[in-house]
Amino acid sequence: MAKKLKKQSVADATDALMALSDPNTSWEKRRDAAHYTVGSTGIVGFNQLSVQLSNAEQAAKDSDQATLDLCIIELKKTLSI
Repeated sequence: MAKKLKKQSVADATDALMALSDPNTSWEKRRDAAHYTVGSTGIVGFNQLSVQLSNAEQAAKDSDQATLDLCIIELKKTLSI
């Protein structure tokens, strides 16, 4: 069960990364995608990923593209994408 939850959390984080990376996606949807994934990654122990997603969520709340771009780079490194 734990393995399945971890696998789903990585899939959710990858989906969030795709939304965060898409300039055609509204700030609200980008924020929501990150927010949805922060909790699930934290619960399964992916703390670094959870913090990065939380930072991306805040950047999206602030409509701060420069900070979001940095968050995206870190997320890609963490997810090895």
